[in-house]
Amino acid sequence: MEEQGEKDLTEKQLNRIRKILKAGNHLLYLINETLDLSKIESGHLAINLEPVSVKEAIEDALKIMKPLAKDKHSILYTHFHAYQEVFVEVDELRFQQILLNLLTNAIKYSPAYRDITIYTDITQHHVTISIEDKGFGIPASESNRIFEPFYRVNRLEKDGTGIGLALVKQLVVLMNGTCGVQSEEGKGSTFWVRFPLVHPPVPKQLCDEGEAEPFLGFSMPTSLVYIEDNDTNIELMQSILSPYKNVKLLVAKTGENGIGLIRSISPDMILIDIDLPDMNGFEVCTQLQLEKELKHIPRVALSASAMQSDIDQAFLVGFSEYVTKPIHIVTFLNVLKRLTKA
Repeated sequence: MEEQGEKDLTEKQLNRIRKILKAGNHLLYLINETLDLSKIESGHLAINLEPVSVKEAIEDALKIMKPLAKDKHSILYTHFHAYQEVFVEVDELRFQQILLNLLTNAIKYSPAYRDITIYTDITQHHVTISIEDKGFGIPASESNRIFEPFYRVNRLEKDGTGIGLALVKQLVVLMNGTCGVQSEEGKGSTFWVRFPLVHPPVPKQLCDEGEAEPFLGFSMPTSLVYIEDNDTNIELMQSILSPYKNVKLLVAKTGENGIGLIRSISPDMILIDIDLPDMNGFEVCTQLQLEKELKHIPRVALSASAMQSDIDQAFLVGFSEYVTKPIHIVTFLNVLKRLTKA
C-alpha cells in the first residue's frame, strides 16, 4: 500500500501505514536477530563460505543505507585502500548483515548532520573494514561489554534490542574473522571487522545467447514454480519478479497441482508455501525428493512460522532455503542469488 497507494491514499493514511510498517519491521528484526543468535549458539546456523568482493559488498550496503542516512541528513563516505578489489571467504548474506548492522548503529547513535565513513585497510593477509561515526561515543567503562547479548549503553535512549552487536561478533567469529571497537565518549566510535584475504573466484564462462539475463551480478532462473493458495502472496511474488522479463513465474494453488506442474516442465527453481489447502509444503517437498528427475531442483520454503522446529524440519525434508513471511524483498532476492550460484 505504501509503495503503490500514494495516489489513492491521503497523507494521514500514508503516515499511519508507515508507522505500522516501522513497528512490524522492528518486531520482525527483533525476532530474526534472536533466532540467529540462538542458532549460532546451538551450532545450527548454516553458512555458505565463498569468495566475496569487499568493495562490492560495501557499495551494496551503502545503497541500502542511503535512505536512512538521508533521514538524519548524514553523508556516507568510503575510503578504499588503493582502490584494490580484494576478496574474503564469507557467507555473502551474513557478511552483508554485518555491514548493515554496523552502519545502522553508526547512523542511529549519531546526531543529525554527522557523517559516517567506511575505511578499508589492506595488508598482505587481511582486510580491515572500519566504520567511523562522530556520534555520542561509548564510555570506557562500558566498551568491553558492548558485544554482550542484550547489553545496551544505559544513557542512550534509542530503540534497539541489545542483540545486534552480539550477533555481529558471533557471525564474524563463525566466518574466521575478528572484530572490535575504539570509542571516546562525546566524540564518536569506530567499529571494525577483520577477515583473511582469499584469492578471487575463477571467472565463469560467458553465458551463451538465450541464457538468463544477468541480475544483481548473477543469472536469474528462467522458470520458477510457485505453489501458493493465497492471492495476495501470489500478487506480491509477481510484483517482485515482474521487472525481470526473462523470468517466467508459474503458479499452482494446491500441492497436488504444483507437483504435476513441476513434473511437466522441470523448472529451474521451486517456491513452496508451507500452509497449503490439500497437503503441507513439507509433504510436497518430501514427494519431490523421492523423484530422481526432480530432486536436484532447488526448493525454497515460504512460511509465516519462524519456529526453529519448522526450520529444522524444512531442511530435513530437502528444502534448500527457508524464507519467513512477510517476505523481505532484498533478503529473498539474495536467496535466489545464492541458489542460482550453487
